[in-house]
Amino acid sequence: MNTPTKLRILCLLAIGGCAAASADSVCVKGNHEVTAAERATMTRVLETVRAALPPAPADWVVVSDDSLSVPTVYCRDGDPRPWHYRFSRNYSNQNTERQQAGERALADAAATSQTEMAQKQPRLDAIMAKMNALVPQVQAAEQKGDAAKAHKLQTEYESLSQEYTRVIEGGDAAAQIAAAGAAMSHDLEMTISVDVNPAKVAAAQGMTKLAAPPGAQVAVRWNTKHEAATDGHSLVLLGRWQAAGQGTGWTPIMPANAALPVAQVYSVRVEADPARIEQTLQSIDFASLTRSLPH
Repeated sequence: MNTPTKLRILCLLAIGGCAAASADSVCVKGNHEVTAAERATMTRVLETVRAALPPAPADWVVVSDDSLSVPTVYCRDGDPRPWHYRFSRNYSNQNTERQQAGERALADAAATSQTEMAQKQPRLDAIMAKMNALVPQVQAAEQKGDAAKAHKLQTEYESLSQEYTRVIEGGDAAAQIAAAGAAMSHDLEMTISVDVNPAKVAAAQGMTKLAAPPGAQVAVRWNTKHEAATDGHSLVLLGRWQAAGQGTGWTPIMPANAALPVAQVYSVRVEADPARIEQTLQSIDFASLTRSLPH
């Protein structure tokens, strides 16, 4: 996963962009100053969200700012859609024994590589000597205009070059280094994000269904490759939603005349090592999130 950023409350969102006004933004319908009552409503929602998220697991720490903040202004262009705001918590694995084990594995792989290279070197030298001997022969054939011989010699050269590569890449060291690197780069970080009233959410192709937590209409997961590791993703939707896009997207069903700051739906995302996804979902208090939505 990417290095965790201190995500917390981003802004109120209108359809297609951020509704929090700035000096450079243009709101066709003008800006609305968020009232103290509206800020109090959003704060209560976010307090519920924050309380529903789990503390850091053993040997982990929370690395994001867990304070609550709500915008003071929004663009009316998104009216009358309920406002979109968010709370996220980022976690970091601090297990020193795991890190030390990975470093030992890399050191062992490096030692294996040195031993293997010493054993390979005579063969590599012999192959390189044959390749070097072919170079002037190819040049001489080309100078004489003997295309057939030059092609034959060039083919021999390429075959030797491929053999040289196979010898270099052979053995156990390369696999050990790859395995040690993968072990050290997985299960390092985790992020749980809860979006309130998002306009649309999407999963990835190839997603699979999860056992739905209390009150969930949708619960899916999928994996993505990131450098040497595989990242796990999950998406849980609470409230009323309808399918959109190519079967991997959803839009919320909002009641008419809904109060703009009130939570109508939640989307909950977990990004973590694939093996940590389901246990993390089980640690989230989905029941309290569901109870906080209108019924």
